[in-house]
Amino acid sequence: PGDVGFPPSGFVDDDADITPPIPPSFPPDLGPDICAEPGYDIHFLFVDDSVSDSVKSIYRQAADRWEQIIVGDVPDVVIDLESFSAFGIDTLGLPNRDLGIDDLCVVLQVLEEPGATAQCQPLIFRSHFLHPALATCSFHLENRSDEELYALALNQIGRLIGFGSIWPDLALVTEEPTFLGPETNRRFQQINRGDATEIPLVECAPGTYCWDGPFAGSDEVFSAAATSTASNICPLTVASFHDLKYAVNFGAADRCEFPLGVSLPANPNGNLVDAFIPQSAKIR
Repeated sequence: PGDVGFPPSGFVDDDADITPPIPPSFPPDLGPDICAEPGYDIHFLFVDDSVSDSVKSIYRQAADRWEQIIVGDVPDVVIDLESFSAFGIDTLGLPNRDLGIDDLCVVLQVLEEPGATAQCQPLIFRSHFLHPALATCSFHLENRSDEELYALALNQIGRLIGFGSIWPDLALVTEEPTFLGPETNRRFQQINRGDATEIPLVECAPGTYCWDGPFAGSDEVFSAAATSTASNICPLTVASFHDLKYAVNFGAADRCEFPLGVSLPANPNGNLVDAFIPQSAKIR
C-alpha cells in the first residue's frame, strides 16, 4: 500500500468480531482507482444491513459538519486487503480488491445484541501525522432521539478524525493531564486571560480525552460534562485539529458559552486558517 502506518500495540481490540453477513456497499470513490475530490472527505462503508436509511442520513449530516471544519485534503492511500490480518479480523467482506481511501473511510455498524461491545476506533493511520485512513464504528441505538444520535455521531466521527485519540501518540498530553497543542493553548490563554497556560483534560476512556467539564461546559461536543444532545464545536476544538496538522476553517466553529464567564465568539481571528497540509505521501 501507500505510506500507511498501523496503530500502537493494544490500540485495537484484536478479538473484535465484525464479520459481515452480506457484502458491503461502496461509494464510487472507494475502489482501487481513487477518485480524489478537493477538501476533506468522509465516507461510510456498510458491512451489513443493520444501519437504517434514517441512521445513515444522521451520520451523513454529522460527517458533512466535520467536512465544514476540516477543509484540507490529506494524502490518499490504497490499503492492501492482506493488511487486515494485522488486526486479527477478516477482510470486512470486501471484494477481492484493494481499498482506495480519500480521505477517511468509516466502517459503520449498528449492534443489535445487547451484550455486544460497541467500538469506535481508527484502524489504519497515515504515517504522516498519524491521520487515520480507515476506522470502525459500531454502536447501540438505545432508543436515542435523532438529536441525541446526531450528537453521538458528531462525537464519534470527530474522535475517528483524531480528537483525543491520537494525542498521546503525538506527545500532546501531559501527565496532569493537559493539552499541549500550541494553537489551542494560545487561544485558550486569550479567553482565560493568562490564568492558565494549558487546557485541562479528563481521560474519558482509556487512552482518549475530553475537555475538562468545568472548563468546557455542557454544550461542547467533546466536553466531559456534555449533555446527550451537545453538538457545538467550539473554536478551541477546531484549533486542536489545527494542532494535528489538518487544514481547518475557524469560521465554521460554533459560538460557545463557557463557565469561565467568557463568551467565545465563533470566529475571533479570521475565517480560514490554512494549517500545515501534509506533503503527499508515497502512494502505490
